[in-house]
Amino acid sequence: MRWTDAGINWLDSRITKRHDLLIKEAIDARVARILCICCDPNDLALANDTKSLDIEALFTVGLHPHYATEANLSLVRKVVADTCSNSRCVAIGEAGLDYNRMLQPKQHQQRIFEEQLSWCNSYDLPLYLHQRDAFKDALALIKSAGVTRGIAHCFTDGVAEVKGFLDQGFYIGVTGWLCDERRNHALIEALRFAPIDRLILETDAPYLTPRNLRPRPKTSCNMPKYIPHIADHLARLKGLTLEQVSEQTELNFEQLFLQTSVQELT
Repeated sequence: MRWTDAGINWLDSRITKRHDLLIKEAIDARVARILCICCDPNDLALANDTKSLDIEALFTVGLHPHYATEANLSLVRKVVADTCSNSRCVAIGEAGLDYNRMLQPKQHQQRIFEEQLSWCNSYDLPLYLHQRDAFKDALALIKSAGVTRGIAHCFTDGVAEVKGFLDQGFYIGVTGWLCDERRNHALIEALRFAPIDRLILETDAPYLTPRNLRPRPKTSCNMPKYIPHIADHLARLKGLTLEQVSEQTELNFEQLFLQTSVQELT
């Protein structure tokens, strides 16, 4: 078996001081590939910072709605063409709308999201979507832009929302939220509805450490090594073996981010 962590905040301060340990423990857990998420202009260093690791490292380019300002967008806009020409850049994002914390006005978020959606079309890359309490607006803008390839990163909603994204052609990002019995009820129903061939595993490290890890980790910093733990919960929910979940989620990742067809992998 092998695994991919399809979402890690590589340049987060809690991660940067653990890079060597993170990679070693990921490899020990058979996590062979990571996707590093770009959220703000500081993350534009991902291309250089991840090019010589002992693990396969891909990355995204984009602007998180928390940082959706014209000044930040201008910085990303200057490098997006060159960055997207790098074969390890596999998605636009983390882009979208966040009406939960509302760190930027809705209109700013929407305008900057629309531009990033246009990049998906211009550079033929899928969308790495952030959406919190903004499902209707986010999906409406995605449909208007004609974007039909993407992942609903760190999905936590219910059946109606998962159906909307699936109907748009999107994949669903499954994190340690699944392992939190206090708040996973809607997500469990959504994942029962969603077919396994549309699910992708991610940690969102250092966030969302699986709550039911035993023994409890000494630090709250989530790590790619916990992907098999999340996968085990998904396997039991879907009535599948761990091997089946590994094989299918790896295929899903490669179909979305590497544009590999089923025929090429069989």
